Amino acid sequence: MLSALAMFISPIFEKGKWLASITAVLSLAAFILSPIESIQQPGGMALVIVAVMCAMIQYHINQGCHKKYFNGFGGGITFVLLLTMYPEGGIKETIHTFTFTENLLAIFESIIIGVLLAQLLHNSYSFNEKNSAGIILVFAILSIGSDLLDSGDLLVVI
Repeated sequence: MLSALAMFISPIFEKGKWLASITAVLSLAAFILSPIESIQQPGGMALVIVAVMCAMIQYHINQGCHKKYFNGFGGGITFVLLLTMYPEGGIKETIHTFTFTENLLAIFESIIIGVLLAQLLHNSYSFNEKNSAGIILVFAILSIGSDLLDSGDLLVVI
C-alpha cells in the first residue's frame, strides 16, 4: 500500500523511475508468501493484478513513456485496487479446497486483467486503434468467460 502511495505522489518529485518495479516485487512477494488458495480470494487476485500491472507500467516507462504520468495514474489505480479488494485482516487460509486447474485459471485471469489495466493506461497516454480493439476484445472475452461482471469491486476499477 505504501509503495502505491509512493507511486501516486511521485509526479511531485523528480526521482521515482523504479517505483513500479518495487510495487510489483512487493505485491508478488506478498502473493508468494500467502497460501496457494489466496488466488481464489479478492486479496490474492488483487496482488497478482497489481504485480502484473506494475511490471507492465515499468516496461512502458523503460520504453520511454512519461514516467510521471504512468507512476501517478498507475499508483492511483494500484491504491484503489488494494484498498477495495485486499482485506483489512490480510489473506486467510480457506476451508475450501481448489484444484490445481482452478488455481491456474484464476492466476491466468488475474494476469490478463493486470495486462488489460496497464494497456488501458498506455492507451490513454498514446491512443492506438489496434490496441483499443484488442482491449475491447479481451474485455468481452473476460466478461463472457469469467465472473468479471459479478465481482463489482474490480469492474468499478476497470
